Formats: sequence, C-alpha cells, structure tokens
Amino acid sequence: DGRPLSESLANHPGIFSPLYTSMVHSGEAGGNIQEILKRLAIFLEKEDEFKNSLRASLTYPFFILIVSTLTVVILLAFVIPRLVGMFEDMGQILPLPTKILINTSSFLRGYWWFILAVIFMFVFFIRRMYGKPKGRILLDRFKLKLPIFGTIILKTEISRFMHTLSLLLSSGITIISSLDISISATENQILKLEVQKFKDQITGGASFSKCLTESKLFPAFVTNIVVVGEETGTIERSLMRIADDYEREVDRSLKALTRLLEPVIILIMGLIVGFIVLSMLLPIFEINLIVR
Repeated sequence: DGRPLSESLANHPGIFSPLYTSMVHSGEAGGNIQEILKRLAIFLEKEDEFKNSLRASLTYPFFILIVSTLTVVILLAFVIPRLVGMFEDMGQILPLPTKILINTSSFLRGYWWFILAVIFMFVFFIRRMYGKPKGRILLDRFKLKLPIFGTIILKTEISRFMHTLSLLLSSGITIISSLDISISATENQILKLEVQKFKDQITGGASFSKCLTESKLFPAFVTNIVVVGEETGTIERSLMRIADDYEREVDRSLKALTRLLEPVIILIMGLIVGFIVLSMLLPIFEINLIVR
C-alpha cells in the first residue's frame, strides 16, 4: 500500500523487536537497507548460537540432578516401605540411621501432597512476584548477588547489551535512541535502570564512558575499552569487542562449571544412595551377629 517496510514490521511486535524495526528504519533513511538486513541476520544468528550454547552447557547437569532425585524419591516412597514391614516383624531395635530413613520415607509417603503444594505455592509466588515491577527488581538484584552464577548472569547481560548497542550505533542510530532500544532488549531490571540513568546523563551532556565510570555495575575492563573507542572514534568496534570477549568468558565459565557440577551432583547423590543402602543393611548385619 506504499508504506515503508519498517512501518509494516512495527505492526507485528511479537515477531519483529524494536531493535529490528529501528534498524530497518535507519537503513531506509540511509539508503543501505541491504547492509542493515545482513547485519541483522548475523546478529540474530549469533544471539541464537549463544543461547544454544547456554542451554547445552546446563542441560546435562540438570538432567543428572533430575534423574538422581527421582531415583532417591522412588527408593524412599516404594522400596523402603516394603523392607520396613520385614524389620517390624523381627521386633528388633533398629539402628539410628535406619530410624531416620524410615521416618523420612513415612513422611514422604504420608505428606507427599503437602510437599507438592509447597512447591506449587513457591513457584506461583515467584511467578507472581516476577510479574510486578518491584518484585522483578528484587529478584534480578538477588540473581546478580548469587555466588559464581551472579557474575555469569551479569556478563551475559552486558554482552547482549553491548552487542545490541554496537549494532545500532554502526547503523547510524543516535546514542540516545540506541540506548532506548537497548533498554527494551535487556532482560535484567537492574541493568535496565542503570542504562536509563545513562540516557538521562548523556542527554545532560555526559559522555558514555563517564557514565560507565560512575556506574558500579560495569567493570573497569568495559570502561577502559569504551574510553579508547571514544578517543579513536571506533566506539562500535570497541562495544563489539566487549560483547565478544564477555561471550567467550561466559562460555568458558559455563563449561568449567558444568565439568565441576557433574562430579559434585554424582558425589552428593552417591552419598545419599549409600546412606539408604547402609541404613537397610545395618539391621541385617545385626541379625547375622545375633544368630551367630
């Protein structure tokens, strides 16, 4: 109908993000729509590759954890009760580990509905809290303060933010508009609030590097690279370098964490299963000693 492509894309926000439509609009205005679409394709491919890398790194440890937990639950809920009857028929005083195991099994079988209700209530509470602005800020702040995981989350968010900002600036979009779009593309609310401050400070005449220097959220590495980029007029390349460096760091950290998590989970579950087996064998050993 004679409307520009960017306007048509904006009518479908569920499919095309503000980043996408803004860059297409910039390409239309600058007459380099082909180059902009190529950059968008590369950007989306890298984003997808990064997300797949995150999923792949965390899938296996979680799979081991779920299978191990189910194994323990099945032992406690179905296997142990069958052996308890045998011990009760013997009329023997049971060792402390066996008593603990039997009580745990009885609680699990008698109050499984209560345990499920608590889990569902907890999930509902977290989802409800995350749906409110103040609750989401509290949860996102808590995420950033987590040991090990907090640093990985922050670097992931900074990498996405810098990548988006670099792409927008290289497409000829102003720093204020770029920050505005980057805010909408950022998931962590704490980072969003920080970038909103940058936008206000830059409007007041401050440089981007000065905003980063005054922020407690961005490390010195980021600030130094941006300062060099501003001085040499290659800010877009500097931002892309930060994004790529942090992306590699996150990938390395997740792989190292995965290698560490696997044996830790196996060790913990092995100890739990070992305790269950030992608790079942102790009464049998005592019966053998009495018989002898």
